[in-house]
Formats: sequence, structure tokens, C-alpha cells
Amino acid sequence: MSIQPVLMATRQQLVTVAWSGLILFFLGLALKQWWGVPEPGFMWVNSWGRQAPELWACLTQLGDTSVVFALLAPVLCRHPRMYLAWLAAVPVGGAVSFVLKRGLDWPRPPDVMALDQLNVVGLVLNGRSFPSGHAITAVAVAMMVALHLPVPHAWRRPVQLGLLSLALGVLLSRLAVGAHWPTDVLAGAGVGLLSAVVAATVLYKMDVRPPEWAIWLAWALLGGTSLALADRVLDNEPGQAVLALAALSIWLSFLRAVWLRVR
Repeated sequence: MSIQPVLMATRQQLVTVAWSGLILFFLGLALKQWWGVPEPGFMWVNSWGRQAPELWACLTQLGDTSVVFALLAPVLCRHPRMYLAWLAAVPVGGAVSFVLKRGLDWPRPPDVMALDQLNVVGLVLNGRSFPSGHAITAVAVAMMVALHLPVPHAWRRPVQLGLLSLALGVLLSRLAVGAHWPTDVLAGAGVGLLSAVVAATVLYKMDVRPPEWAIWLAWALLGGTSLALADRVLDNEPGQAVLALAALSIWLSFLRAVWLRVR
């Protein structure tokens, strides 16, 4: 299987992304202290969720780490170095989210508002609102793909804008489904940008040809993920179209990877 070259981000780009991430995180933290709850703008965006709730559920699933990396499984076929670098950044955002959520344990919308005042799609979530893990994943992956995915120059800017617009949709969906406040997704976006910088740094230091064991480990993780996604579909979790597509992406990508090796 041939390994395709990847587009490398410049040092200036990474510095800009890192500073942007820090600004967004601390802005979200400052506004969280200033505004209190309920936060301005939340009810307006949350009301959007009453229109096409399944669409918002599908958008919010695009911030689920397992779903996103399942959908990106085709990248592992041709760009394993890039995929593994992205995967290596997951623990960074996850660790920051874990520490802050459990250390601060700030309330979510259902903790401070009556459920009949809210539009909630899916499970009613309580506590540990800051920062939004879905926002971290969506922005981190969108930025990592925007920085590194090799596309023709004429298509690069439209693809980057499309990815960032999709990430914005995921951020808004966390308000629309009643899971987070605006400051949660703002700070999450900041952590996501910083995670993207970590992934880019790993990519710079990684060998052009990653070790075979790392590639097979990634496929093994994806295999387990596909079973978990199938179980979520059978449980009728909102956003089933995205969940099913993610599971299908894994198996089609794996079959393609096998074909590329044996042809």
C-alpha cells in the first residue's frame, strides 16, 4: 500500500491557531464567571432544536470522538501517518476536558431550568458542563483536517471553510439539544484548537512510514468502535443516520485497506 504525502502546516499557522485557542478558552472562562446562568443567547439557539430535532441530533453526533474517527477511517488507508497523529491528540483534549469537568462540575441547562422550558434531544445530561467535549472534538478534527488534508490548491480554501462551518454547526447543536451553555462550547472550541496544534506537532515528529503495529492497533480500535456504534443504532439513539454511516465507513475502509495490500 502506497503512503501518500500530507500537507504540513507552517509554524506561523500553528502559532496563530494556538493563540486563538488560548483566547477562546479564557474568553469562555471569563464570560462564564460574568454572565451566570441562564446565559445570554442560549434560549434563542435552544429553540432552534424544536425544528428538525433529528437533524440537530445528527449534527451533535459529529462531535462524538468515536463517530468522527470512524468517519475519518478512509484516511487511515492512504494517510496512516496523518490519522495516527490526529489520534494521538485525542488524549490531550480528553485529559483537559476530564480535569475541568470534574474539578469545576458546573451545571448544565437541565440543572438550573425546568425541562418544560427546554428543548432536550436525547438524554438529559446533568453537571460537568465546562468545557464541551463535543466542541473540543469537532473543532480539533476540523482544524486538523483543514491544516493537513492534501487537496488541490483551488479547492483548499472552500474545503477549509466547509469544515469550519460544519464544526460551527456542531457547536450550535450542543445548545440546540439542551446539553451546554454558550461559554461551554466557546471554551471547548479553544481547547480543540490547542489539540490540533498538538496533533500537528506529533505529525512533524512522526516517521513518514508509521510502524505496522500502530496501524493495526488503529484498525483494531476502529473494529471495536464499529460494534459500539452498531449497538447505539440498535438502541435507537438520536442521530442514527450518522451512527450507521460511521460504522459503515469503518468496514468499507478496512476492506479497501486489505484490497490495497493484496492487489
